[in-house]
Amino acid sequence: MISVSCNTIKLGSYKSTCTQYHQAELILDLQANNLFSYRFANNPNLISGSWFVVNDTLILKSGHFKTLSDTLFPITKMTDFPNQDKYLIKDRKLFILNKEGKSNVCFLKNSK
Repeated sequence: MISVSCNTIKLGSYKSTCTQYHQAELILDLQANNLFSYRFANNPNLISGSWFVVNDTLILKSGHFKTLSDTLFPITKMTDFPNQDKYLIKDRKLFILNKEGKSNVCFLKNSK
């Protein structure tokens, strides 16, 4: 567990509240060494990189995020920020942040 102002980010698995093929659309694993991995329901590849926290925001960086998205290829990231994904930390939940603000749809919930 890492303390972040009023919020605490818990290490471990976070699962999307949205599903595909009867499983979580996304599973995010946060490790103590500031590394993460993404597993998407529609993408057999494991997406990995590093993470850090700024105020109440979890920021994920990965070389996989630099790849341009094409509708023919599986999703490799969740937000519209270039080269990174951002989540608002609130309680045991991570809310997707985009340039337009926070999304309450398909948030990630700590599985413990």
